[in-house]
Amino acid sequence: MSRSVAVAAALALGVTASVAQAGEGPWTLQQGEHNLYFGLQSFRYGDYDAGTSSAELDTEVIATGLVGVWSYGLAEGLELELQLPYESARVGNPRAEACTSAPRRKWCAPNAGLGDAAILVKTRLVDEVYAAPLSVSAVWGVRTGEAYSQTRGRLTNLGDGQTDLGGTLTAGRTDVLGSGWYRVAASVGYWYHLPHVAVPDKVPADELRFDLNASVAIVPSVSIGPAVYGFHRLGGVDIAQADLSSINGFSSLDAMQVQAGGKLSLHPPGALGTVTVGVLRTVAARNNPTDTLALCFGVGFFLQPGLGSTMELPELLPPEETGG
Repeated sequence: MSRSVAVAAALALGVTASVAQAGEGPWTLQQGEHNLYFGLQSFRYGDYDAGTSSAELDTEVIATGLVGVWSYGLAEGLELELQLPYESARVGNPRAEACTSAPRRKWCAPNAGLGDAAILVKTRLVDEVYAAPLSVSAVWGVRTGEAYSQTRGRLTNLGDGQTDLGGTLTAGRTDVLGSGWYRVAASVGYWYHLPHVAVPDKVPADELRFDLNASVAIVPSVSIGPAVYGFHRLGGVDIAQADLSSINGFSSLDAMQVQAGGKLSLHPPGALGTVTVGVLRTVAARNNPTDTLALCFGVGFFLQPGLGSTMELPELLPPEETGG
């Protein structure tokens, strides 16, 4: 199998389904409050951008991700978040040429395990409650994929398999809208990848991550809105120059992907939780899949000290680059 035939499938895994932030946006929990989020996402892809041309695999890669997220209000304007994902990936046809002519052993073997676990701290810098036009927060954290690092060279990899340090600036606004409400938030962040190798070039290169999402509720119990997520790796090579026989082949790519879609949330008053469903589709890519389609489902629970569960507004699972 040529390098340009087999590469991209492993790239889209992280773009779509690893990290989920139940606490998207700049808003923070009050001291002692909890938020629990449980998300499921399934996606597949088969076409990809090869840097200078487009190409197609002769089999699809199908992946599923589960994530649990716990957020806790440490103090006024200070929030802690823990993320624990479980992911799996397989090819649709193990006898396809992409698998039988693979550059590595177990190239198309089914893969499953702990994904990129993360711990994040959010600090609110500006609060719209005090007459500011927007709320603004900074998010700092560490995430690690060391649990699956030995399989990062597979077509069915779960990600880059190393540890990252990152910071994100997020801003947003929420307000009433007639008898309903709206909320809009955007963020941009920088992630420093602790490298697998640093000579002659750092692999993987650092990356920028960004998102934009909005929700509008004409009535309080139903909201709908768009979502955009993406990443851009700040260095690397095109697929044609990548050594895919190396365990670091996918991590060496100069990769980028943007996904856009929408979400629908149901959060009836008095309910124990809020349910969100959504769809994402690739709209731009470089050295990454061009046809990723993701279906998302999530449930969020908001708990106050001494009180039972009430509704919360869980967000669509954000994409995240893994393996490309």
